Amino acid sequence: MSQSETKYAARLGSEWLVRARSNVIKCPVYRDAALVAPSSGTVTIYDGSEDAVVDGASVTISGSVAQYTVTAGTLPSTMDLEAGWVFLWALAMPDGVTHTFRTIGGLGRTALYPVVSDSILTDTRSSLTNLRPASKSTWQDYIDEAWLNITARLEQSGRRPHLVMEPGSLREVHTHRSLELIFRDLAINGGPQFLDLARDEAAAYQRAWGELRFTYDEDDDGFASSSRRKQPAASTVWLC
Repeated sequence: MSQSETKYAARLGSEWLVRARSNVIKCPVYRDAALVAPSSGTVTIYDGSEDAVVDGASVTISGSVAQYTVTAGTLPSTMDLEAGWVFLWALAMPDGVTHTFRTIGGLGRTALYPVVSDSILTDTRSSLTNLRPASKSTWQDYIDEAWLNITARLEQSGRRPHLVMEPGSLREVHTHRSLELIFRDLAINGGPQFLDLARDEAAAYQRAWGELRFTYDEDDDGFASSSRRKQPAASTVWLC
């Protein structure tokens, strides 16, 4: 990218598709604190063998966001479950340039779903019901952002999120991370007491992460590993 080109930011995380069902994938692009709609674009998806599963398929633009549906027929039940997939979004942006945004991912048997909702947060902190700004009817944005943080951290620790067999084990870390994000936002206009609460939740999140244990599907067969022994969030690397 030349220094003179517009620096768009694509909000992309790792993209794990679920085998044998349709998957909607999206590529939101931002500039100057706003979504920027491409005029057109294509998406190409390579599997772990560098073969094109989807090759230059046209995207649709919905709500200013490029999206594409990977059909169940494209991901048959006979397809290998693996990492190492590459997703390329070639989008024609308003600056007249077709920008290619890239992320990685793979194909999984199932998905890992969030374990926290508004009701769980308000059960934990009843004051949240009265603290919510009039512009928001829910804390869902913070819950979703916290979940993205957690799944990204799992991957960075050597764990594929969809192989975690006990979603409920993530409830504590998801709760504390969501509350941290909420209180940090409230601190902007609400005073230093919210910043103190955010720091408390950040510390609680780090403690919970250090204590996190779950059963894990090591061989990707749809069941917990044979030992069924609880494992830490970070995988073990043996140096010989």
